[in-house]
Amino acid sequence: MKLYQVVETTKWPDVWERFVALYPGYANTKALCYDLFNELKSKSPLNSQITIKLMTSRMLSINGGPEIVDIIGVLPNNDLDYGIEFCSSEEWLGMDVDLNTLGAFSHSDIVSHCIFGLSGVGYVPVPTKASKRVLAHYS
Repeated sequence: MKLYQVVETTKWPDVWERFVALYPGYANTKALCYDLFNELKSKSPLNSQITIKLMTSRMLSINGGPEIVDIIGVLPNNDLDYGIEFCSSEEWLGMDVDLNTLGAFSHSDIVSHCIFGLSGVGYVPVPTKASKRVLAHYS
């Protein structure tokens, strides 16, 4: 299943509810995340060979805190992580979602994690209108 197909199955209230539960420190970004969600709903996907995986890791957590979910991309027959945070949202939309990810996470969780990854908060932004607004908000 492609990410755009996952996005199509979700509704904003469900995604926002999960986003706030997953990223409570970013609850003040609702309007910005809403814009990015709508961009994902309206953009056309680009073909991609990359597969999106959500990886849960306690090793990434800080001071023994809760597990952290990392968004990674992998290419076929390659175990190396690909920095998808630098890809456009259209590229993300065209990526397959890993079968284990689809089995372990709800569609709203997947979209919430992808919105966070695409937002550019905490690292170099991807070229989306909403991510530029997120960064401007935190500047």
